[in-house]
Amino acid sequence: MKPFRPQLESLDERTLPSSSSSVSASVVGTSLVIKGTGNADVVNVVDNGGGLAGNVFGRINGVALNRLTGGLLHRTAIDHINFFGYGGNDTFNYALPNGLIANQNIYADLGAGNDTYNAIVDLGIDVGQRLNQTVTGYGGNDTINTQLNGFLGGTLDSNLDGGTGTNRINYSAGLDTSSFGGALNTYVASHGNNDVVQLNLFDPSLTSAENFQLNANNNNVTVYSAVLGAPNYTTSLLNGKNVTFVDVPTNF
Repeated sequence: MKPFRPQLESLDERTLPSSSSSVSASVVGTSLVIKGTGNADVVNVVDNGGGLAGNVFGRINGVALNRLTGGLLHRTAIDHINFFGYGGNDTFNYALPNGLIANQNIYADLGAGNDTYNAIVDLGIDVGQRLNQTVTGYGGNDTINTQLNGFLGGTLDSNLDGGTGTNRINYSAGLDTSSFGGALNTYVASHGNNDVVQLNLFDPSLTSAENFQLNANNNNVTVYSAVLGAPNYTTSLLNGKNVTFVDVPTNF
């Protein structure tokens, strides 16, 4: 009889079962798909910005995403991140701490509940690269926060919709003087009532462009705007008979 030798099993290489009451994560091609529950889920996603295998990692409700994918996440270069929050007051956090030298796409369906979306992009976006974020709040009173700091040589496309309810959207961009030829394209849609949009923009460069469009759908929307520099900044308004614009002092 062979002696028994206890061994440790790597949990990161196991796939956990999913159900309507448990979170799940899977890798489909080069897409990471994260599914929440009807409860208040917390998702933390970190992107190292390199676009190579293992570039994205994180946790949902304290459980490692790589563990939920059976280890596949660490072996895959992810260029699409998809989150489905379903019910509950969910929080989705996306962090890009080292800048972006590849293309990345984020789709966040926050679902019902009073949800929060946070995206922080540090050290900017490299020349020719693109980050696309599409956020939909659906029901509930949602908060959408997005912030970019650093060099802008590529493109940040933002499609932000808080859904029904009373929502707040905070958009902030602080660019380096060396930013060259990049673009910030921001589209905000209001389907609730008494939505608030806070726009903070600092761009000392000469060639970067900022395009801001609001479709208010004739709802009551207040836009607080603090813009410094940004010689190529343009705005457009659709269905905006009940929109109030307020210029606030810059404090960059």
